[in-house]
Amino acid sequence: MFGSVILFCVFLILIYLWKYKKPENFPPGPTPRPVIGNVMDLPKGHLYLKVEEWSKIYGQIIGLRIFNDLAVFVTGVDNILLALRKEEFQSRPDIFSVKARNYGKSLGLFFGTGEQWNSTRKFTVKQMRAFGKFEKVNLIVEEINQLMETIKDGTMQGNGLFGLAAVNVIWMIIANKRIDINDTRSRRFLKNLNKAFRLGSPSGRDIVDVFPILRFVNSRFKFTLQVFKETHDFIKETIQEHRESLDPNNPRDLIDSYLIEMDCNKGNPDSRFTEEDLIVLGTDLFSAGAESTSNSIEFVLLYMILYPEVQEKMQEEIDRVLGRGRKPVLDDKANLHYTMAVLNEVERINSVVPTNVPHYCVKDTTFGG
Repeated sequence: MFGSVILFCVFLILIYLWKYKKPENFPPGPTPRPVIGNVMDLPKGHLYLKVEEWSKIYGQIIGLRIFNDLAVFVTGVDNILLALRKEEFQSRPDIFSVKARNYGKSLGLFFGTGEQWNSTRKFTVKQMRAFGKFEKVNLIVEEINQLMETIKDGTMQGNGLFGLAAVNVIWMIIANKRIDINDTRSRRFLKNLNKAFRLGSPSGRDIVDVFPILRFVNSRFKFTLQVFKETHDFIKETIQEHRESLDPNNPRDLIDSYLIEMDCNKGNPDSRFTEEDLIVLGTDLFSAGAESTSNSIEFVLLYMILYPEVQEKMQEEIDRVLGRGRKPVLDDKANLHYTMAVLNEVERINSVVPTNVPHYCVKDTTFGG
């Protein structure tokens, strides 16, 4: 009996070693623990700082195990650019937490895969180009004017204010309408959406991806799911409004153009244009732009407060180039050398998106070797 128990334990150990054995030539990294892998090595925040620390020990390509999945972190400009161009890395991981908020499918720009992602990406790029540089600049200038009017008394609460202004530029392209910057409901909605993105797991995966049963008790997952449901409902209402006033010969925005494509492909079983994909696409564009733009502006303001002498030099240059009688336009960038240098330096030392959306390798490949 005792011998059978020992034999059974040895059998389980062999299965474990076989299942969790790292592939040949897998990148070096911290030693994984049984079952959970390197989960305990991941920080609660600022993952990029930990990855930078690992890169000094293991090199620019680091291999980890997260539960039963293998993950590779890539650092260094040349490596990152190569990874983003490599065809084998263009897919996205099949993540339960993402599919749960995307109708159980791989949709949108961030986590779409295969032909669905290619179709969505090509459509989005085409629409952004069709909108034109001049129109985009006009939208930005108009939103800046609205923002300045809001804070003209000299006091402001930055959290959410810049995000909503950025969203309005994107939302005009998507839906040809603005969200009231003074509307409390809209600001709360945007705040929750940004919070949901910031609550994302550092590894790109959530505990519910490994143990889906925990979705019923995991408060972070439940909050995120509720926020995305509200976002989807909001965009769905907007799509319905567009349907009721759609003119196929005169598309007003991205939603109109997408609905026209849907109608043109009606009856085609291979069509990638669906209302669900449009909703997820709108959510991706709606949320990502707000977070990154808002953070960039807030970092600039922070450094202006910390370094008033730099702020004075920027103001002096702006007054000299523009004067006090007009607002800046895009063509002024060429003459605002110091101002542009400061903005570029702030972006350099404070990357608002230090880690990329997780990618998935679709087949064995060689990288960095």
